[in-house]
Amino acid sequence: MDWPMPATTSSCLPDVVDQSHRSCQLSRAQSDSHRDFGSYIAYKQMVSSPDSPRLPSSPLAMSHSHTFTFPEVEMRTRLEQKRKEALWDLFQSESTFLRDHLMAIKNVFMEPLKKVQVEGYVMFAEPEVLFGNLDELCCVTYAFCKEFASLLTKLVTPEGDLPVSEILSNIFEQSSKAASVSKAFHRYALNYINALNYLETLRRHHEFSEFEKWCNKDPRCKKLQLTDLLVAPVHHIMKIPLVLKEIESRTEDPLEKMTINKILQSKESSLRDLDDKMKWLKNFERLLEIQRNVVWPGVMEMEPKQYFPEFLKTALMKQPCERLIVSPRRQILMEGPLQLLDSGKATEMFVILFDDMLLVTRRKKALSKKWVKNLETFPKSSISENWPSPCNMKNMDVALKYIIYKQPLSLDRFFIHDVSPSEATLTKLENAFILISLNRFQQIVGVHTFQAYSEQIKVTWLMKLREAQDQWKSTLHQTVFKDQLAQGQKTGHN
Repeated sequence: MDWPMPATTSSCLPDVVDQSHRSCQLSRAQSDSHRDFGSYIAYKQMVSSPDSPRLPSSPLAMSHSHTFTFPEVEMRTRLEQKRKEALWDLFQSESTFLRDHLMAIKNVFMEPLKKVQVEGYVMFAEPEVLFGNLDELCCVTYAFCKEFASLLTKLVTPEGDLPVSEILSNIFEQSSKAASVSKAFHRYALNYINALNYLETLRRHHEFSEFEKWCNKDPRCKKLQLTDLLVAPVHHIMKIPLVLKEIESRTEDPLEKMTINKILQSKESSLRDLDDKMKWLKNFERLLEIQRNVVWPGVMEMEPKQYFPEFLKTALMKQPCERLIVSPRRQILMEGPLQLLDSGKATEMFVILFDDMLLVTRRKKALSKKWVKNLETFPKSSISENWPSPCNMKNMDVALKYIIYKQPLSLDRFFIHDVSPSEATLTKLENAFILISLNRFQQIVGVHTFQAYSEQIKVTWLMKLREAQDQWKSTLHQTVFKDQLAQGQKTGHN
């Protein structure tokens, strides 16, 4: 298919340098016999890079390959030079990221997609799902770079001195743009995994694949694929604390060091907050996925020999707990395949450990060969991977239905028995452990004997089960039992 070439857009971002002062600044920069730091910045703002047509006369058009060296100034220590070079690297990183990544996604992929959709092509694609809040990210990043450039030119002295901590304080603490940038990056990152999954869905359509290949020919991509560009914002937000750490390590003044450390802690806290949001989102998506694929057998299927009145059979066909799985506070701690000895023979089960219960399910089909090959590394939480990566469970037959075996086991209602080597030799139960279930009256109501595929997997399951039990019992004592005790004491006083 010959894609229609989109018209060159004239609506590029405005220049970060005031055009009215251009000729004056250029003349001053060229007349200086020694080009100090301030005139260097002014000069670079006037000169455009040949490979950056988008922003022809701003620092955003500077080549990232250029290495800046500070002029020699008396009494300037090498440590101070390194601090200023690190600050300059931070500015260069922000401006290059805007030009080579954000604007590349926007001008090479998103805008052309919208234009070809106007012509009636690739109508099934939804740009807002694939690119998220890219427009917002471009705007706030541009505003941040503009303010950064303004501070560099404003605060540099004729001798080339630069108040590093003051500039960092201005752009990260006192500026409202820093908060906007942080929020925009968080929104983008939270949509990132969905965007990757959606991209894989779009690539199944030949029309979109052809469109993507056409976009990749644009030189502004610099041989980067769409997936490389989409992950760039997620990687970029992790670099800022590293640069701040470098500046802090080269700072000697205690007050400046305290200021920079405060900014660093704020950025690290923001990253931890984002990481928590990503883990929660990934966990919640997996909960939804489990709930969609779980089948709760009716009581008549579970107890076929029991008598049920005819007039109740319709009402008893479904379980009222079908929507039990999804809860904003529920966490998946571990999941994976185990063998359950039922009626004297081993049956393959898929076991899911939550922070409040254990779910034992029976698959309709046997485990895939892919799972058997990866059993040594499989039993782990679905949220334990690095959060920028898409959920690996998508590739592991999650479309199959999982039938609940008997009933969920509350973590405070069973004991764990680790089958010792001598017991295993006697009963031929290798890598086995047993769960003994009790009801609220301390009556034994069930015994589940599990076999893991290796000793390592068994040890991991036992460790996770015991940790989850201890945490759940502690939670109950701090909430439910505490409230019951307080209510009982209140009743006794009355």
